[in-house]
Amino acid sequence: MNMQLIYKILKHFAIWIIYLLLPIIILPLPNLNYLGKSQFALFNYFFSSLYTVIFFYVNLFWAIPRLAYESKKWLYLLVFLFLVLLYFIIYRFFLNEINFEIVRDISFLYFIALVKLLFISIVAWAIFLYERNKEYMIAKNQAELSYLKAQVNPHFLFNALNSIYALAIKKSDKIVDAISQISDMMRYNIEESQKRFVTLSQELDYIKDYIDTQKLRLSTKTKIIYNVEGEFSGKQIEPLLLIAFIENAFKYGVSTEKESKIIIKIKFFGNNLKLHIQNDKVKKFTKTSGTGITNTIKRLNHTYYNRYTIDISDEDDYYSVQLSIKL
Repeated sequence: MNMQLIYKILKHFAIWIIYLLLPIIILPLPNLNYLGKSQFALFNYFFSSLYTVIFFYVNLFWAIPRLAYESKKWLYLLVFLFLVLLYFIIYRFFLNEINFEIVRDISFLYFIALVKLLFISIVAWAIFLYERNKEYMIAKNQAELSYLKAQVNPHFLFNALNSIYALAIKKSDKIVDAISQISDMMRYNIEESQKRFVTLSQELDYIKDYIDTQKLRLSTKTKIIYNVEGEFSGKQIEPLLLIAFIENAFKYGVSTEKESKIIIKIKFFGNNLKLHIQNDKVKKFTKTSGTGITNTIKRLNHTYYNRYTIDISDEDDYYSVQLSIKL
């Protein structure tokens, strides 16, 4: 049983406790002479309360989703009327068993019971529609995230082939190591990226492999500073969330003609992840550049809404990103 389900059960339990105790706390003690006997008063309270709880969950988990929400509204109405009638039948049966003079206006108690059941039914409908809308929004967000993640794979494949191509032209002995690293990265792209979250260690291993693969094709003119700090074991993050910023640095910060520098720093403390990237801008941005970063910001808004800050500086000679996420 996961923690979310336990929390939901405890929340329902607490609400019902408040519902049952509140009338006892705020209302004056019943006039036992008016009710006939204290036995009747206790029966009326506990039976109606128990039936209310059963009526609520029958509505919430069966009648509404299986009948009313499945275009069987007439059948739902019949079930509702049957449950109300059953309440009155059981109520009358037990009153006869008690065998004492009942108050004259028992019909008023029936009316109160009917109003209570109608109210409980409305509450069940409200909770059902709220939960259904929440499930829809989650499914919608997951579909959008899947689409955004799918755009990462072709971009990765393009960069990987470029790296192998560059090594092949040089006839480098490192091409075998590059293919092995790219194979591991491709496996991560295909398998792990489909998960909702991965461990932060996995994501950092992927970033390190990516940087190492890029180093294989770079000349000594490009200086790379990569630093990771902090204790991040057991922490989770959405897969392939940071790679777009790093890819961007290598795409526009590498030159074969002049010296350039790429700085990548990742720091984790408490539950806060900080990413700092800065690269010399040696290539001009095209009209289509920045798609990966735009998609990443959309993903951040989906998963880490109100839990992240980002500051991007796009200057004439350098580009920098400051990203902070509360995981």
